[in-house]
Amino acid sequence: MLIRAPAVNACGFSGDIQVVPAYGSKTDDYVTRLGRAYMPVLGNDGRLRRLADRLQQFVDILAAQEMPPDLILLDARAGLHDLGAAAVTQLGAQVFVFGRDEPQGWTSQRQLLTHLKRSRQINPADENNDLRLRLKCVAAMVEDFGDPLSCWIGNAYDTWCTIYDEAEDAPYAFSLQDEEAPHYPLPIAFTAAARRARLTDATLDEQWNLLAPAFQRFIDTASALLIPPASDHPPP
Repeated sequence: MLIRAPAVNACGFSGDIQVVPAYGSKTDDYVTRLGRAYMPVLGNDGRLRRLADRLQQFVDILAAQEMPPDLILLDARAGLHDLGAAAVTQLGAQVFVFGRDEPQGWTSQRQLLTHLKRSRQINPADENNDLRLRLKCVAAMVEDFGDPLSCWIGNAYDTWCTIYDEAEDAPYAFSLQDEEAPHYPLPIAFTAAARRARLTDATLDEQWNLLAPAFQRFIDTASALLIPPASDHPPP
């Protein structure tokens, strides 16, 4: 099911984008198949394989291609869900938590963080492998980067304090305006032009002029987190 994204062909990008769609062409039993996807199964070795194991295997298969990707992005279901839990806690990956500034969203995030606080992945004794090192909020649909974003930061801080260390000198004790903190957001602006953009259109390069004001700040910062500078990697 791995296909080359049509936009790559249409716009003549120098790189490549491949996609594994979540919804294919044979969809008569989609809901039933989705339910089975979350069930543990027996592998060829007779061992029980959980969803997290199969998700890791899926990533390993993608990474083992003849031309392996530089980056694998997973669009995981949000909230307290098996797929989200497996992606967040089991893969050791950078996790972006998307949300809007609304009461029900903060309530859901607080429930998630309260659950994660009890996870073995949050380990103050080994700060370099602590899950909190890999979490980052994304402020979706911010009306502008002034007062609305400041309000978003305040609400995010109140929510994410759930998993922060209490001692001021602890590795994961953060202040409200600490831009390195998990709660401090990568913002995506709300613009009517971005909502009108047709992302499957052959004129995607022209659509970027509409999308850039909304997404550029997020993309620049997220790229820096996901792809370290070449100088950080010693030559082979």
